[in-house]
Amino acid sequence: LLFAFAVHEPMIAVFKYILSILSPLIIGLVIAYLCDPILEFFEYRIFKRLHNGSLKRGLSLFFTIIVAFGIVAIVAVMMIPQLITSITELFNNSQSYLNSLLGWLQSGLDKLTANLPVNVVDISDVNKLTDLIEEVFGSAENALSRLLAELQQFASDGNLLEKVWTVLLSLFTSVKNLFIGLFIAFYTLASKEKRVAQLRKFRKAVFSEKTDGKLEDFIALADKTFGGFIFGKILDSLVIGILTFVLMSIFEVSPYNMLISTFVGLTNIIPVFGPFIGAIPSFFVVLISNPSKAILFLFLVLIIQQLDGNVIGPKILGDNTGVSSLCVIIAIAICSAMWGIVGMIIGVPIFAVVIEMIKR
Repeated sequence: LLFAFAVHEPMIAVFKYILSILSPLIIGLVIAYLCDPILEFFEYRIFKRLHNGSLKRGLSLFFTIIVAFGIVAIVAVMMIPQLITSITELFNNSQSYLNSLLGWLQSGLDKLTANLPVNVVDISDVNKLTDLIEEVFGSAENALSRLLAELQQFASDGNLLEKVWTVLLSLFTSVKNLFIGLFIAFYTLASKEKRVAQLRKFRKAVFSEKTDGKLEDFIALADKTFGGFIFGKILDSLVIGILTFVLMSIFEVSPYNMLISTFVGLTNIIPVFGPFIGAIPSFFVVLISNPSKAILFLFLVLIIQQLDGNVIGPKILGDNTGVSSLCVIIAIAICSAMWGIVGMIIGVPIFAVVIEMIKR
């Protein structure tokens, strides 16, 4: 253990190298795990009367692929064009939105200081705000010069072409891993019983009967915990995203309801901190685009999160995961430091499995 701590950096490098090699396999197994409930639905519900096992599996796998790609395609067609349009409009209209926000703030400031015998600073447009900032903090030329110097340093530090090539190579590797992962997922689903039997045979060959029984219990517990949590969180976040979009559309909160509701829904997958991660940037988008509805947006988010925490979440995820609120925060803190966003998502089910195994 002391040796491992002494040489932890080389060990981490080796571990990352092994993970990079195995990443297509990991991607494929994750996709197979997520698609397995769809496969079982077709195999045991739709085609349960078929007696030919190969035909049943083939048809179920075919329709599983159609459903999986169909869901991705529908989401892409419905959301991506609107998201691109919203982002483009937000950037194109940022100047007018900022002027509108400053005018709204100036109006509020004027009302608050109407009876004071002092002159209120005028920030009713961007130019006046810029003048105020320069007056307080000095000219913006120095900051611009520093920024240009940093950009020149970046361009001169090594071969810029080599950096671009590295980014392109990384992008190509990611696409390649995803493509190979899809094939691995397909063959894993097609012969999942055979692969499970091989793993079971390996366990029985290596471990004692008692240890093998404990391993089987652990695998069943991990499958139940991870499956219930991940699928439940995905469904819960989908409901929250749709609910956010509907309420924002009813109250005409912002021109970018689709963009905001998508972001809120995606970040809701992260336990505890997800709603804050989604709400804070979304609040500023609403504040810029429609300042008068910013407080209303916060009120709607508060109602939605209370509804999610007390009604929707418990109905979908069950009453609890067996993990206390303190352990949830600790799990997210530790796992996010180790694996980033993925760690924030899978940290809670990992701790749930660990705590249950310790209890047993």
